[in-house]
Amino acid sequence: MDHNSYPDPYIRGILNTVKTIAVVGVSTNTVRPSYFVFKYLRERGYRMIPVNPGQAGKNLLGQKIYGKLTEIPEPIDMVIGFSHFEGGRAATEHLIAVGYRRIGFVGARMDPRSQRRLAGYRAAMEEAKLFDPRLMITTTQPSSVPLGRKLFHDALAKMPAIDAVFCNNDDLALGVLFECHRASIKVPERIGISGFNDLDMMQVAYPSVTSVRTHRYEIGRRAVEMARTKIDGGTVDKPVIDLGFELRIRQSTSRKTR
Repeated sequence: MDHNSYPDPYIRGILNTVKTIAVVGVSTNTVRPSYFVFKYLRERGYRMIPVNPGQAGKNLLGQKIYGKLTEIPEPIDMVIGFSHFEGGRAATEHLIAVGYRRIGFVGARMDPRSQRRLAGYRAAMEEAKLFDPRLMITTTQPSSVPLGRKLFHDALAKMPAIDAVFCNNDDLALGVLFECHRASIKVPERIGISGFNDLDMMQVAYPSVTSVRTHRYEIGRRAVEMARTKIDGGTVDKPVIDLGFELRIRQSTSRKTR
């Protein structure tokens, strides 16, 4: 199936079998496509639940906006994925555990997923009494390796004592690593680096880069299976599935074991 353009019967089949829909990352801006979809389906009788961590607690067309799926007090028809919040927390807790203290957050785009990763970072830092807002460098620009290099350069200028960074994706983490090489900053002795998604390049970088591995292929496969089961009139035994994540620890954060 071409996932860039779904046929009308496929969409119709899904909408004929679900009654409750959570729109993750829905915008309150009336010109945004997500707002239009939310409004359109709500006017046609669907139970619509808005989810956006940046707008949590507010209302959208009379519906309370939740910060994350786990806050919704009622079941939705089907959900499969993992907790970006817990992934961000785990990566940050690892950096703390191996001895880093002035841990920065480098983030781009800052969509709902990135916001949840940032929230996990912040929770871990606050629990360790290490949180300092000056350690966070974010932008709404699209992620890229060059952008990661620039953001880390800016972070060092802002907080020279920074000794580790958690990046909200691997592109940024690789950019941080390249900037460290350019500036002759030793990794992991001077700076620890952790990414998110665990793309193949994290394993072959030098030093190899710690990252949160997400099961993206399995999420897609299981989601299609669940949707097809519903379309065919079947019953999904477990409509809410958390596939979790894995923290892949590598050389970029091995300061204590080197």
